[in-house]
Amino acid sequence: MIAGQGELHLDIVSERLRRDFGLKFRTGNPRVNLRERLLGPSEWKEDFDHDFGGERVKVSVTVKLEPQTALQKEIPSFVAPGLRIAPQFLAAAKRGAEAAMSAGPLQGWPLDAAICTLLDLQVPGAGTGRNGELAVEAAAATAVRKAIMAAGSKLLEPVMILDIECPEEYFGAVLGSLSSRSGRVESVEDGLSIKTVIARAPMRNLFGFAGEIRSMSKGRAHFQARFGNYEPTRQPFEL
Repeated sequence: MIAGQGELHLDIVSERLRRDFGLKFRTGNPRVNLRERLLGPSEWKEDFDHDFGGERVKVSVTVKLEPQTALQKEIPSFVAPGLRIAPQFLAAAKRGAEAAMSAGPLQGWPLDAAICTLLDLQVPGAGTGRNGELAVEAAAATAVRKAIMAAGSKLLEPVMILDIECPEEYFGAVLGSLSSRSGRVESVEDGLSIKTVIARAPMRNLFGFAGEIRSMSKGRAHFQARFGNYEPTRQPFEL
């Protein structure tokens, strides 16, 4: 599996594999990385009581999950305000929480802009050693996973900002192609027989767009794309 920042990047990597390493391969359709976002806040308390190699370990974890707001951009994804916990147990709880937040309930994509607050942690008794840390990690992961399920989530997809330049005579055709790809025009500026268009479009609809507008404009129209933001998807994605 190869990853890149767009269609051109993937083409360059593929060509290098073919030219520099002499590989023969076929490529499938590109897949866009999505995100999942919580629908609202939720809390969950998980009482964990399991046997680890003949040793009974009990842990209790209470977490609160909430979607991040614009005013919380500097807050880490995992916080434990006011709790006095041994560093190894706090680190174990963080590992478990972050592992659970790396896969949302809809299609397994990472949660976007979620904050997990550790409200309470009752650690195992002395002498449990590594088993105690594993129990805390498992309990935190289970608590966060159940809190995510309780809150629910929605799919988000990356939306790109496009800077398009095209001759005036091809303006209508380019706009038609953009519209067919769910693009939204934000502004149009007139130059000397050149139109400059600022637009937004879902990244997954832009594969092949560069070749299409070059073909319809005889190579005179071009665009640059940069990441804009993640927005709720309006179209179903295949699993």
